[in-house]
Amino acid sequence: MEKNMPSLQEIMNCSFFETFLYFACVAIFAHLSSYYYQTAMNIPFRKEVSIYSILVGFMIFTFMFLISWNFPGAVIAGVSGGIIFTHRAT
Repeated sequence: MEKNMPSLQEIMNCSFFETFLYFACVAIFAHLSSYYYQTAMNIPFRKEVSIYSILVGFMIFTFMFLISWNFPGAVIAGVSGGIIFTHRAT
């Protein structure tokens, strides 16, 4: 069974726009998931929780890029980072 993992050369040859797009998606989806989680739990929105959830999303994406360097990976990292940190912080 062959794994479909990107090589380091493929990641290094990514355009700046593609890299920026992935990290922007992580930030946007982490912020949105943190905001909606806080709203769903009837917690007043706190910006610092949202900012830290974005950082957790970046860390998750950094570890995930070893497996998949693509748009769905960025979305999953952002959403999971937002939910995980917001749940722990509240």
